[in-house]
Amino acid sequence: MTNQAGGQAGRRRVRDASLRSIADCRRFLARVTNQLNRDEVTADKARALGYLVGQIKVMLEYTDIEMRIKKLEQALEEKTDG
Repeated sequence: MTNQAGGQAGRRRVRDASLRSIADCRRFLARVTNQLNRDEVTADKARALGYLVGQIKVMLEYTDIEMRIKKLEQALEEKTDG
């Protein structure tokens, strides 16, 4: 039997994680760690989620670096044009 959200009857529907910052990744990993500790998630699933969150963290870091470089390039361009 499934509920309207498409999950198993009697199970809580969990919101998808919004991983838009490194702080979001840290909170998500803390939640997964606690779930693993309470046997609410398998070690394999926790490992997979940890890996994926690590990849998202790296992308967030690269995005931040890319934005900083663009700002520096723009500032340099304005300085040489002015």
